[in-house]
Amino acid sequence: MIKRFPSLYLLVFVIIGILLADRLNVSPYLSLSLAAIALAGAVWSWRCCRVAVAIVLLGVSFATLSAFYFSLRLTPSGPNHLARIISEPTLCQVYGQVSDWPELKPGRTEIVIALDSLKVVRSTVAVSRSTDGALLLKVTDTTTALQRGDRVSFVARLYPVVPRDQGGFDYGRFLNLKGIFAQAFLPTLLSVQVDKRPAVGYLAVVDGVRTWIRSVLEKQLSPTGSALARGFLIGETRDIPPDIYGMFRDSGTLHLLAVSGSNVALVLLFFIWVMRPFWLRPGVRAFILLAIIMLFAGLSYGDPSVMRASIMAGLVLGARQLGRSYDLNNIVAVTALIILLVDPTQLFDVGFQLSFVTAWGLIFAVPPLAAQFKRYHDRLWYRWLLLPFIVVLVAQVCSTPIIAYYFDRIPIVSLFANLLIVPLVSIAVLGILILLVAHLIWPLLGTFVGSLVNLVLVGVVDLLTLMGGEQIPILETGSLVEGGIGQILCLVAYVVIVLLVWSFQNRVARRMLVWVLLIIINTSLVWAAFVSPRSDQASIECHSIPGGLAVIVRTNDQACPDLVITGLTKRDYAVDEKIIIPLLHERDIDALNGVFLLSADFDVLDDLLRVCGVFQARLLYVPEKLAPSLIDVRSDADMADIILDVNYFTGKNTGIDRPGYDLSNDLIRVNFAHTRVDVVNQLSSSHFQPVVDTSSALLIIGSRWTPAAHDWIRLHQIGYHQIVCARFEQPESDLWSDSELDPDNAPPDYLIDLYRTGFVRLNLPF
Repeated sequence: MIKRFPSLYLLVFVIIGILLADRLNVSPYLSLSLAAIALAGAVWSWRCCRVAVAIVLLGVSFATLSAFYFSLRLTPSGPNHLARIISEPTLCQVYGQVSDWPELKPGRTEIVIALDSLKVVRSTVAVSRSTDGALLLKVTDTTTALQRGDRVSFVARLYPVVPRDQGGFDYGRFLNLKGIFAQAFLPTLLSVQVDKRPAVGYLAVVDGVRTWIRSVLEKQLSPTGSALARGFLIGETRDIPPDIYGMFRDSGTLHLLAVSGSNVALVLLFFIWVMRPFWLRPGVRAFILLAIIMLFAGLSYGDPSVMRASIMAGLVLGARQLGRSYDLNNIVAVTALIILLVDPTQLFDVGFQLSFVTAWGLIFAVPPLAAQFKRYHDRLWYRWLLLPFIVVLVAQVCSTPIIAYYFDRIPIVSLFANLLIVPLVSIAVLGILILLVAHLIWPLLGTFVGSLVNLVLVGVVDLLTLMGGEQIPILETGSLVEGGIGQILCLVAYVVIVLLVWSFQNRVARRMLVWVLLIIINTSLVWAAFVSPRSDQASIECHSIPGGLAVIVRTNDQACPDLVITGLTKRDYAVDEKIIIPLLHERDIDALNGVFLLSADFDVLDDLLRVCGVFQARLLYVPEKLAPSLIDVRSDADMADIILDVNYFTGKNTGIDRPGYDLSNDLIRVNFAHTRVDVVNQLSSSHFQPVVDTSSALLIIGSRWTPAAHDWIRLHQIGYHQIVCARFEQPESDLWSDSELDPDNAPPDYLIDLYRTGFVRLNLPF
């Protein structure tokens, strides 16, 4: 076994080492010492002809070496590490290099900066010091002024990244796994000094080709077709309309918008076909294909599935040029080894897990299943219908446990959607490649090819719509896999899959499968009999939106949540389509019970009404001061189809019959059994009254908050156990001169700034 699959053997030890390092938090230098001792023992055992001992010790050395590198990446080490320098918000002069392609999001751009050095601006002695680690720069603008490889210098306040669980997702750990240990926030890049990277080199070529592809697709395709084409080919999804993106997500075909190994295969097949008329030596042909693989990996922003497929394709090409035979299991294992040895934190990336689980599932399961139809392998219906169905089925079954664990949902129509849409998208990708070549030869020819590609892309959207559109059935799995039980269920699911495939050719496997299924069934019955189902816990979930906050209120006795909006402002894009609707869909919300509006600009009231229509909210609560504006907006013909019962309030519960809510012009209060939640747009003196008749209280501030000294301390002392604000700013003024609190000190744990965290979920009571 070890002789046949050596890379698989070493991969198991590498994964064990990473998992142990993550769980035990072992010192990286202890792991390095153990790796050296194990390697020395392996060499000594080999020389003493103790082969078995040498092989085991070699595996241990790989495990401890991977543990060392993982701990080094995740655990701050050394006096110059960023996490040790920035333990609280600190104003710094930053010197570094853009280490990844900027990620453009609605209303902001996120840029990873690998640091060279820092200079603490407020320090008594401002001395630059060499610094290890990276920071995430968030710019409140969509910009491409910075690109990977640019060197930058700017002054900003750095905020430490602290792992903290927020509604099941630890954003701090997510950033730490990427090597990011601080965040900075700038309104624009005007104050950033930039030293542009050289105009030649790999990165310059990749960005130049990507820009050319984007311009050609925008010129030759419709806006929606161009957005889809960029998603299918290179994984750019930011311009895809939210409703279409939601249909891909809910139908289980979202992976088509994240470039995968199939894209690498299609690109290679296309260029093999292009090179066929030319007489090229095998070595030259292989070199060209390797160059194309490297270029495409960069074009797709280094997506894990593309890197996996690119490395695999490179290994296969290399083995063929050397005349060596190869086993796909070893190819996949070597690929995973290379990726994990370079970046061990990739093990916890969902894209990495899905990519390799699916690849191994296809290698393990497709041949035994195909062998059951061996006599029909020459038939056209087998090649074009049954074999694709087997491949899609295996990929779907292998990826479903991970999808259920991470995303808490399984699209019911996923298998059939993939069976129909994957071939159509493959045709579209080939058409896009032909379009690019045709445009390069003659732009008018590209226009003709683009018209045909547009038809295919429209067909993809129409097919998604016909399969259900917004009514695509979804199986919610959150309550089934929550907590540590989810990992056990995933492992059990893969054991059953392996035994099921193995049972086609082995009697022992069939017996084991029966026993495993009996154990699972009986365990499920015992669990159902003795463990009462837990109803969904009441929770408050706060999300940052343009100008303010969106607060999702979930209670135990309501099937649909309520939505509280405060401070909503107009943007140069549709706030409902780009922000609120995708936000609610991401939270698995299909309907709203009631919508409460505290404050909003006139220009966004129509956006809010459309949200009520999409999510079938029949009750809207609005301050009476907004009544004239809302009446004007509702008189528009576009709003005629939205059936809505609007309730206006002026003071505490004036004319409003809604249990659990107290409404006034400047406050919306939600009352739970042991918790009170106060939502305000701006603080006033009336909000500093002591909290009574409740065991805990939460204050949500929906606007930018620049507090006077000790304001948050006063709020905490009068009974607010948690304070959430849309944006928290510490003033640079004399207000702090007599205060014991330095402006650069981090706010306390009970104060959450959504401008930096993005969202927070608090289960009640807290």
